[in-house]
Amino acid sequence: YLASRYMFINDACQLSITADTLEVAKHREKDNAFLRLRTFRRTGEFVYWANKEIPPNVVNIINTVPIMEPRDYFENLENSVMATSYALMLYLAHNQLSDSVPIMKWIVSQHKHLMFWSSTQDTLLALEALSEYAYRETNRDFYKLTLYLTGTAKQWGQYQVTLNKTNFAQLFLFQVNYANIVFYVPV
Repeated sequence: YLASRYMFINDACQLSITADTLEVAKHREKDNAFLRLRTFRRTGEFVYWANKEIPPNVVNIINTVPIMEPRDYFENLENSVMATSYALMLYLAHNQLSDSVPIMKWIVSQHKHLMFWSSTQDTLLALEALSEYAYRETNRDFYKLTLYLTGTAKQWGQYQVTLNKTNFAQLFLFQVNYANIVFYVPV
């Protein structure tokens, strides 16, 4: 039924679910549905799927460091996150890893302040898509990430930890002394 109807779907979220369903079912129309889904993408700073344009997230500069603000609510944001998550999984299923990078970045930029998205359902799909992306990104031999922890007050100091392929799963704790109060910050 879905294979006979996907050409008539004009909603990005519905089409992404349909294309993903045909992909999982290995239906003969899966590639055509994927190509149709590609025509629904919106481009800008990143790539995403939505029925309406979603403006980029606000970035504030604090002490010369760009800080991305938590995402404001926009109409149909949860559907856009779900559609883009399904699209990312489809791009990965079609082995288009380089084209997946701006899609992955858009999903990451849409999270709220506590690392969730707009709803439980879009959070689940976003995490599933990002996990699949992380699994497929095979350059772990080149994996090196340095995290810097700095506070706006001078008394905090600056802390850093470098993660690589041997220690990225370890828990690091930093003791931050400020005004006779001790904070422990897990990284």
